[in-house]
Amino acid sequence: MWRGAHRRFNRVSWAAAVAIGLTAVLFIIPSCSKKKKSSGYFESLAGAKHMADETACRARLAQLGQGLLAYAALNDGRFPASLDELAKSGVSREFFQCPKRPGQSYVYLPGQNQNMPSDNILVLEEQAVHRGRCNVLRLGGMVESLTPEEVAAARAKTQRAIGADAGS
Repeated sequence: MWRGAHRRFNRVSWAAAVAIGLTAVLFIIPSCSKKKKSSGYFESLAGAKHMADETACRARLAQLGQGLLAYAALNDGRFPASLDELAKSGVSREFFQCPKRPGQSYVYLPGQNQNMPSDNILVLEEQAVHRGRCNVLRLGGMVESLTPEEVAAARAKTQRAIGADAGS
């Protein structure tokens, strides 16, 4: 197949191919490497990494929410007393922590049931690790990203609802 390939190209074609190759080596490749060295390039990579971490965290919270809702469906609408109890029912402990902060568990607010307000917080992050925000899982299954102040207010509201439900 390659024998005689040189015969099919005339000298002008070979010269054009060599010129294109040299242009790439001398101009295009160095200009790309200059762009990679600029701070904007690395900032965009860091931004993409943060977005990926936040998305993975939100996905874990959503999956944890599915496990909690399934547990409640099998236990007269009551959520487990702890995440350890949920793990004993078969949910992987991998879902109990943000991928950006391995070893740091989410905070679970026990004592709730499916009859409580769906905007109650069921699981939250205490640290604002996602661009100054915390991801939370609502009792209704929705995952949101809130400021630390919004988390504190929603957590206090949830704890009041838990206390009111325990008193009735």
